[in-house]
Amino acid sequence: MSSENLNIETSDSGALFAEVVLPLPLQKLYTYRLPSEFFELAVEGKRVFVPFGNRKVYTGIIVRLSTQAPQNYEALNIISIIDDNPIITHKQLDFWKWIADYYMCGLGEVMSAALPAGLKMASESFIALQDDLFYNEAELDEREVKILDALKGKEKVRISELETVLKSKSSLVKIVKSLYERQFIVMFEDVSETYKPKKITRIKIKDNISESEIEALLNELEKKAKNQFQAFLVLLSQPNKDAVKSELTKKFDVQATALKALIDKGYLEQYQVETSRFLSREIVEKNYSLSDDQTKAFSSIIEYFNQNKNVLLYGATSSGKTFVYIELIKSALKKGKSVLYLIPEIALTEQLIQRLELYFGSEMMVSHSRFSKDEKVEIWNKVNSGEVKLLLGSRSSLFMPLQNLGLIIIDEEHEPAFKQHEKAPRYHARDAALVLAKSVGARVLLGSATPSIETYQNALLGKYGLVTLPEMYGKALKTKIVFADIKEETKEKTMSGVFTEQLMNKLRHLQEEKSQAILFQNRKGYVPMLECSTCGWVTKCVNCDIALTYYKYSNNLRCHYCGFSQANISKCQACANNTMTIQGFGTERITEDLQNLMPELRIMRFDQDSTKQKNAFRNLLNDFEAGAADVMVGTQIAVKGLDYGNVQLTAVINADHLLNFPDFRSHERTFQLLHQLSGRAGRQGRQGEMIIQTRQVDHPVLQYILNNDYIGFYNQQIVEREQFNYAPFSKMIKLTLKHKSADDIQLATAEFAKLLKMQLGSMVLGPETPYVSKIRNQYIRNLLLKIDPEKNNPKTIKSFIVKTFDYLVLRDNIKGLQLIVDVDPQ
Repeated sequence: MSSENLNIETSDSGALFAEVVLPLPLQKLYTYRLPSEFFELAVEGKRVFVPFGNRKVYTGIIVRLSTQAPQNYEALNIISIIDDNPIITHKQLDFWKWIADYYMCGLGEVMSAALPAGLKMASESFIALQDDLFYNEAELDEREVKILDALKGKEKVRISELETVLKSKSSLVKIVKSLYERQFIVMFEDVSETYKPKKITRIKIKDNISESEIEALLNELEKKAKNQFQAFLVLLSQPNKDAVKSELTKKFDVQATALKALIDKGYLEQYQVETSRFLSREIVEKNYSLSDDQTKAFSSIIEYFNQNKNVLLYGATSSGKTFVYIELIKSALKKGKSVLYLIPEIALTEQLIQRLELYFGSEMMVSHSRFSKDEKVEIWNKVNSGEVKLLLGSRSSLFMPLQNLGLIIIDEEHEPAFKQHEKAPRYHARDAALVLAKSVGARVLLGSATPSIETYQNALLGKYGLVTLPEMYGKALKTKIVFADIKEETKEKTMSGVFTEQLMNKLRHLQEEKSQAILFQNRKGYVPMLECSTCGWVTKCVNCDIALTYYKYSNNLRCHYCGFSQANISKCQACANNTMTIQGFGTERITEDLQNLMPELRIMRFDQDSTKQKNAFRNLLNDFEAGAADVMVGTQIAVKGLDYGNVQLTAVINADHLLNFPDFRSHERTFQLLHQLSGRAGRQGRQGEMIIQTRQVDHPVLQYILNNDYIGFYNQQIVEREQFNYAPFSKMIKLTLKHKSADDIQLATAEFAKLLKMQLGSMVLGPETPYVSKIRNQYIRNLLLKIDPEKNNPKTIKSFIVKTFDYLVLRDNIKGLQLIVDVDPQ
């Protein structure tokens, strides 16, 4: 496409420039000059190689073309244009810009989150010996000699690879710089394509061999080379006399040496072809019929969609929401639309994949973070080509370039996992999906048995259509919920560790009833911490203000924030007594204690640590479904949206930890989590049971759970939210400041709060020291803004926050101070 096609008139000088976004935390785009040979190729949405920083080369994306040169710097030339066709559309770029603007981050940070790593190529630094180099080792430092020796006989070596030679990164940089300045070595940047398509080797009989030649060859081989004779016969029987090499050797027992001999003789040809990393799946239509309630729900959703309204499907646990989803997907596909099906957790994909692929086969594809770099690029390419009609994935799937998007389904819309926490952009996939759908004319269906307070209020206010599925599907029965009073059993001395007698009695009957149980504990590891029983000293992370978690299987202590680990200790480092004791219970310890108490039970642990491997989720779930364990002990990932046919009992080890967490959403999270857990029991015509161990049996939230009363719970919560001006009655922005100095962070945060309050007054709360006040050697302080959007423009306030922070840093010369902004914190 030429500049003329883009409605851009070049200036008299004929110069054309491209504004490019780079996958870096930058606050603006960078402008590059387009060499004339790229005028016809430059199009918005294409990737380009551009120089940036200290001789580095990055992959950027053209955002817009212009005839205006940058005012404050000399525009460098674009090195090359990578793509034949744009990899993202204009609407996608607009969506990226909205994410960056609303969530207060750079467009490059959105690009970094949106694109698979294999599409974001960056150069690497290489060094090599100067041509015809001669040197006297006596005149060189010993470390310099080591570097030069490592380069001998090699065309080039990555600088990063030489770290092992010196075992010191800081020394390496200094020595390489010295060798370069004295012209012993050359340095250069090199960019290579990181994505590698999967290829398979095929073998075929050469096309130029006639039938008579084949017959003569077979007669000769049968007499002199039996293995080659067999190999040739097998190939003759294949379609087009062509087959995959690995199939020939494994399936037909053809010897590789025989194939090589026939290739060397010129009878066979070996070649490679690209193939998919994903197996094709056939549609196996399973018969099912919607219930009257499901049919009514489906019709109501379609009616709202026709009125250009998004819909909340508020359906009871086990009401069969998935079958309604399937009908809606079929309806969208028939219209030639594509569908995005968002789920909160990777763990939920396995059972959904198995269910949905029966109806949609290879039209469906799955996307999540556990795929390899090359698999992610292949998924992106398939989606971008229009081959994928239904994409099932976690929150990052929102950035996939689905063609002709018509429907977005957000299952379990209330889940906090839809919010990105760790790094920018800190977006909420549910809220961003609503914006994306509006921009492309698609509809959104939000599904939940326990909708978020914000979503349910929006439905009541008429912003969404509200459709209910109040009854359980088929023969499902409501779970019986009972409380086990920890306080009372502790007084009566009937507790066995953390297990009440009530729970133990139920577990004893599991095997005779041939049923299974799930025990929920929201702490991984063996115990949350080690504490000295003499002086109270606790093992803490050297980088973070948090106790180290003890892992018995590896006998070490680990930090869940920075990854620091150390060997287990038995002696207190404060009073020197050998009185270190374990405090609390993680999933690992609960598993061990229960096994000691009930050795006849087969117990499985299901948490983040036990599911690190790529296929661990699938393997553990399949084993549990097949009856390989009687009890599963797990964290939240064990209870969210998964169906276990033989589970009759679920239990919460300690509900008080959830209820007492210091967050205004803790009661909402507890209600949603316990409601989900109750739905995991009794799904095959038998009534399940959930035991909640607690010291607060009369707690209002637990009573709402007992009575399955979401509406009552919502009414109570919405009054509290309005009283204290929490979401949805205010727009909230959390400001986190970080610095390596405890004194500097204290002073800087106090001054930042003062400057903000001068303009915003009571909207600013804090500063506040969080529960974990230091992470990775950075001290942390928080501020919270509650903005009334009817009285104040959030966009204006966001701009004021950034300007105020920049002013503070410049005025007080505070180096290294970081501001992290979290819009709509969860």
